[in-house]
Amino acid sequence: MKKILALAMAALMTAGMTTVAFAADEHPVLVGESSPVTNDVYVDKNDDEKFTATEVVDTFSKNGTVNIDKIAGGKKVAIPLYMSDGTQALDKDDIKGYKVKTEWSVGDLDDKATIELVKFDSGYVYAVTFTLPESAVTKDSDLAGKVSVYKSTSDLRDETQTQYISVNFGATYGYNEDTLENLID
Repeated sequence: MKKILALAMAALMTAGMTTVAFAADEHPVLVGESSPVTNDVYVDKNDDEKFTATEVVDTFSKNGTVNIDKIAGGKKVAIPLYMSDGTQALDKDDIKGYKVKTEWSVGDLDDKATIELVKFDSGYVYAVTFTLPESAVTKDSDLAGKVSVYKSTSDLRDETQTQYISVNFGATYGYNEDTLENLID
């Protein structure tokens, strides 16, 4: 009986150590888990495929919400990825096997959001990217929903992870009203 109990205890201890080892694995997140990192949302306003500090349109932290107003339709949006330790996702192995899920409650994208290597002021970093759809000429358009980075669907259900891997996104984009002043016949 003692041998069975000792064997069971050894198995539990081994399983406990394995769980700890998996928990320490670094993985991409939208906001660093172990540091007070906030993340910026960029819009490539001049279509040069480079995201600069002047193109930051909003900042968020864990459990974040992004609100973008008055951006032209057809512009590319980038949200840099961090590793769970707070460092930027720079290596292809960092993002291997990870996917992006978008759930839009208002509006929709023409193409899916992806993870790609993009150029920022600090260099090349992996980021979640998508392009705002072209909008109607006479009115603003809205896009609202959730953007998440995950490896398995269980990540999306884990409330301890969703605060780091998901962001609520809202945008009003498109039409810029031109005002005609002092119009004389």
